[in-house]
Amino acid sequence: MKLEHFEFSLTKNKNPIFLRVLLNYISIINIFLGQNLSQVEFHEALLNFCAKFTYEKTKDGFLKLVLMARTSIEIYNL
Repeated sequence: MKLEHFEFSLTKNKNPIFLRVLLNYISIINIFLGQNLSQVEFHEALLNFCAKFTYEKTKDGFLKLVLMARTSIEIYNL
């Protein structure tokens, strides 16, 4: 998985904190995907990092990825 898979990658003025958080979660997801976990194990592992990941198949056959993740407000205040 890469940053380009998320619509945020098309944003011209990226918030560097948000970008770092997103890249961290992408790295975590890639680690879990490389471990050949079952679907249940994958989602349970993500929940340990306060994240949920899913997708939606659009009418034109594309997949819309959805990543819900929580981060501390203190990170944004820095």
